[in-house]
Amino acid sequence: MGRDAFLSDIEKIRLKWRLNKVLVDSRKIICITFDQLTRDIRDRISLYIN
Repeated sequence: MGRDAFLSDIEKIRLKWRLNKVLVDSRKIICITFDQLTRDIRDRISLYIN
């Protein structure tokens, strides 16, 4: 996905729906923006730094 800032309200709703509902070969997929990926990585790294 792109960046959070460029998503409209409708696109944010669709992204949230995809995150919670979409399955591929009976497996849940993770569909996030680059900004969310950055936040997730930063949070995980902070667990080891602090």
